[in-house]
Amino acid sequence: MKPDLGLELLQSGIGNDVAHFFYSVRFRTIDFLAPNSYSIMLNHVHSGNEYAVSFDFDDDILAFLVAMVPADLREAFGKSIIGKSFPFSAELPVDVEAATLECRLGSIQRGAHDSFVPLVIVGIS
Repeated sequence: MKPDLGLELLQSGIGNDVAHFFYSVRFRTIDFLAPNSYSIMLNHVHSGNEYAVSFDFDDDILAFLVAMVPADLREAFGKSIIGKSFPFSAELPVDVEAATLECRLGSIQRGAHDSFVPLVIVGIS
């Protein structure tokens, strides 16, 4: 299992007031954690090492991502997630790419096997 980037950044003394920027990030599988709470997991190389990274986001970021899906596919995607119980995962019908993500460190999350720190998306373009 890859080490967690957020936890690495936190342990190196970086606080949640520091902005982190990621470029050309592709989105496809989205974890719907709870109402207004979404996440994607990706691998990312940082300082020559590969890390797991969890990007967490809210309804505004989800709307931005879904708006990049072609209209005919967007409607079908919306219908496919209606009525599902949280948590669940869903795949966008096509990859969408954000040019820039601005993130801040979130809170430590305790999983079944380890702890991690998500990077919370506060800006997207």
